[in-house]
Amino acid sequence: MINSSEKLAMLYKTEIMQIFSKTIM
Repeated sequence: MINSSEKLAMLYKTEIMQIFSKTIM
């Protein structure tokens, strides 16, 4: 079972990854 904090962490990770890839390109 995934708790809300873990879900939030995953969401932040994906957001950061998207921003990161945009900055690299």
